[in-house]
Amino acid sequence: MTEIIKEIAWVPHIIVDNSVIDNILLADSFIFNKLERTTWHGEWRLYVWPTSLIDDKFFWNFLFPGFFLKEDLVNFLEDAKTEYLLQEQDYRKNIAETYEDLLLNIAELPEWKLYFQVEPAQWKNDIKRYYIRSQGSIWTAMRRIALPNLSYISIMQVITPNNKVELYFRIFMSYEYNSMNHPKLLEKEEDDIIDLDIEINQKSKIRQARIWQWEYRRKLLEQMPNCPITGVSDERFLIASHIKPWVKSNEEEKIDPYNWFMFTPNIDRLFDQGFISFNIQQRMMVSPWVSPMNRKRLWITEEKEYPLLQISWKRAWYLEFHQSNIFKK
Repeated sequence: MTEIIKEIAWVPHIIVDNSVIDNILLADSFIFNKLERTTWHGEWRLYVWPTSLIDDKFFWNFLFPGFFLKEDLVNFLEDAKTEYLLQEQDYRKNIAETYEDLLLNIAELPEWKLYFQVEPAQWKNDIKRYYIRSQGSIWTAMRRIALPNLSYISIMQVITPNNKVELYFRIFMSYEYNSMNHPKLLEKEEDDIIDLDIEINQKSKIRQARIWQWEYRRKLLEQMPNCPITGVSDERFLIASHIKPWVKSNEEEKIDPYNWFMFTPNIDRLFDQGFISFNIQQRMMVSPWVSPMNRKRLWITEEKEYPLLQISWKRAWYLEFHQSNIFKK
C-alpha cells in the first residue's frame, strides 16, 4: 500500500504559482472547540486565504474532488500523540481519553484514498476572507482528530495516472509540538537529568548541553565556519541545527558534531520543520508541500548541489533519519 500511496502523492502536479496552498491553520472554532477558553460554538467553514489571493485555476469552480490519504491521517495522529497524552494546551476535557478511539476509527476506514467534495462557503459579508467547506464524513473525521492552533492543512493539485486533476489535502502537526520535539518531552528530560544517579558535575554538563550547547557549537564552528547554503560566516547569524532531533538522540548523538549543521535562521527553520533535506550527493531536496511561488521567494532549488555541506558517511546516517522521519514527502 505504501508504494501506491507514494505514486499518487508524487504524481506530477500543475506547475503554477498556486499549485500548492502551503499552510492553512486549523483554528479551535473549526475543530469542535477543544480549548477551555473558547466561547464560540464553532463553524464548519475553513478559512483558506484572503480573497485578494484567490486564483480560480486552483479550484476551478470546485469541479475537482478532494481526498485525504488514510496513511497521512494515521501519521498525523502519531505525530500528535504526545500532545494528546500530555497536553501543552488547556483543553475542555482530557483529550487523552479519546486518542485510542480516534486512531482506531481512522485505522478502520475501508479505503486508503478517502474522497470528499469541497465547495465554497462564502457569506455576503465575506469580502476579504475566503472559506471552503465539505459535508462529507471524511472532512468531519479530519476535524475531530485535528488539534487547535497546533495543526494545519496544505492542499496540492495533482494529476492522477488517468489524467484527472484532484486536490490532495494533507494534515500536518506543527513541528514544535509533534512527538519528535514536544515541550513536554523536553521538560521530562530535564526532570530525568535531575533524578539521575550521577555526579553533580555530570548532571550540570548534560543540562548545559541541552540549554546552551556552547561547547558543541564551538566544535561545529571549527568544522563548519559558515552556512553551507547561504555562505554567511558571521557567527552571530548562525544557528547550530540538529539533524536527528534532540529528544530522539541518545547522549552520544546529542553532542556529536556530525549530528548538526550550521545554518542561517531561514535555512534552519526550513530544515528543522522538514521542508528541505539533503542527500548523500549534497543536493537539496525540497518538499512538494512548498509552493513554487514560495520556493522562488525563499531561493531554494531542488537538486542544487552544496559542496560545503561536508556530508560524510556519519552525517549521511543522520540525514537518513531526517529524510525518513522529518522531511515532508
